[in-house]
Amino acid sequence: MSDTIRKNKKINQDKDFYKVIEGFANTDHLPFNELAEMFSQETTRIINKLIDPDAEIEFEIDHEKKEIKIYNKNAEVIEDLSENETLTTADEIYQIELTKAKKILRNKSLKVGDYVKIPINLIALKETSEDKDVLKVILQALTQGRRQLKKKHIYEIYSRRIGDSVTALFNSKNKDGSWNVEFADKTSAYLPSMFISKLRNIKVGEWHQVVIEKVIEDTKLSQVQVSLDSTNIIKKELIDSIPEINEGLIEIVNIVRKPGIKTKVAIRKTELAPAELDAYGSVIGIDGIRVKTISKKNFGEKIDIVEWNDDLKIFIANALTPGKVADVVPSKEKNNAYYAVVSNEDGNISKAIGQKGDNAVLASQLTKALIDVISIEKAQELKLEFNINAFETKEMAKSNVKVSRENKVKTKPRTSKSQSIFDNLNFTMDSFDSDIEAFELEEKERFENQRFDDFDFEELYKHHLDNKKEETQVDEVQETEVKKENKAKNNENSLKEYKEAKKLVKDFKVDNDLINFGNNLDLDLSEFDDEEWD
Repeated sequence: MSDTIRKNKKINQDKDFYKVIEGFANTDHLPFNELAEMFSQETTRIINKLIDPDAEIEFEIDHEKKEIKIYNKNAEVIEDLSENETLTTADEIYQIELTKAKKILRNKSLKVGDYVKIPINLIALKETSEDKDVLKVILQALTQGRRQLKKKHIYEIYSRRIGDSVTALFNSKNKDGSWNVEFADKTSAYLPSMFISKLRNIKVGEWHQVVIEKVIEDTKLSQVQVSLDSTNIIKKELIDSIPEINEGLIEIVNIVRKPGIKTKVAIRKTELAPAELDAYGSVIGIDGIRVKTISKKNFGEKIDIVEWNDDLKIFIANALTPGKVADVVPSKEKNNAYYAVVSNEDGNISKAIGQKGDNAVLASQLTKALIDVISIEKAQELKLEFNINAFETKEMAKSNVKVSRENKVKTKPRTSKSQSIFDNLNFTMDSFDSDIEAFELEEKERFENQRFDDFDFEELYKHHLDNKKEETQVDEVQETEVKKENKAKNNENSLKEYKEAKKLVKDFKVDNDLINFGNNLDLDLSEFDDEEWD
């Protein structure tokens, strides 16, 4: 091959490599110089392995000319060959004849055995069959190096943004209900089905706000995992809308969620909170308006506010709201396992377990304990030692706030009792106007629409305040009278409820798989290898 042809090919190589790296930089949103450095390192690695172990390849960038010149910084000067001898294309990568070296490098003092920096032509490797495979391996290595560099940058950028909200394009839905999504910068992400409410109706091509949940440093699949309906979303809404949490007076201890069904939030007062602050009342707001507003934003998903307690037994009883727990008994057979003994009055067992076991599963996740909900009869059958009135004088679970998916509202006449509820609420003055405004808007909707749902806040607060020491004797007498009036009706229904509860308990058991469902964000994505996502 003539020197003129070699020179022309060398010029083409310089411009072609610049164009390739420039294209990758624009497509992958990667720094040009980092890509060039990666190309240099990968080329050196392959040439060291296949041609010369001492070669050191360097890519020199000229942005003005839009060229990348490729050199071997460690080529050996050899004696001039005879007319019948020539260097192969591969040889020219790490060797140069003495006369040629003096001419190209303009250094007459060079001698055989010196090591010098010489320009090389990688593209010329494709001209010979024996060297063609070398070029192929180099290009494969460059492609792999590009992928690794892209992964590194995705991890560096998005690992610092865990918990942030970003806009994502919903590209495709997988068979298991998960989604492949893409950010504005073309970074792909994975949305597990467990982080999407079943109440949503998402279509391909739509853009939605998602929350970055997890970023994996190295994986064959999408590095970024996002959620559309996660605990982080509820937590952020609670912090943003409830001043007592925002100001550090109330702490969110734990949140667990089954999107579209229910969220349980464990709260407690901090050392900054005044002694008279009612954590539960502050979080749910006047007539439940604060939690109700968040619930509406999440398609009417139920939100249970649960007061955290150092005593795990009390905490478990609180977590099983709206079910009323008689006692909590540790299991002798399993570590961190407890029996929640529940009476069958007023459908308590059904309430404690929840539809499809959701309430009990979430309670187990919230308390990080294995909970087995059983009836009083079952506890007696197991010969458990329990106190049927264990929690009568202790702080009990707070009632949940429910919002129907149809956003219907149940009206109820104002009474002196509701006024006492108002007097016992604790809230900061800077949130008073916004709370009242939301409350008045809700009242307007009630009277304009005359629609009903399962909101009975007075009953919820009655349950909350029943455990306060300032409960009056008149209230106790009224409660006794109500119990007398309802006794006959309860007796009629008790047998039916017992049978239903017994069947429900028999069919239900919270195991470790249920407890761990959705509670651990460190998911092993290897099981999704067969999914066809970008």
